[in-house]
Amino acid sequence: MNQSTYTVEVTNFSGPLDLLLQLIERRKLDVCDIALAQVTHDYLLYVKKSDLDLVQTNEFLEIASKLIAKNHTLYCQTIVKTKMSQM
Repeated sequence: MNQSTYTVEVTNFSGPLDLLLQLIERRKLDVCDIALAQVTHDYLLYVKKSDLDLVQTNEFLEIASKLIAKNHTLYCQTIVKTKMSQM
């Protein structure tokens, strides 16, 4: 990713957005422990203050969509496990 100037700053992670995705994909960091709404909000503020081109914005959207999809999958799995254990 070509966004070396943007750093994610949340409670349990500080670093480049692409590193955040790598850590989650390698299961070194749980996606459920990341405030994705905060990451998105902070990035949108960053975009408003910067002169980012469409390629950089597209790269963010690609990573953000992967994080949201992974979070959604884990959430759905948790719901299924909970319902199965209640039977």
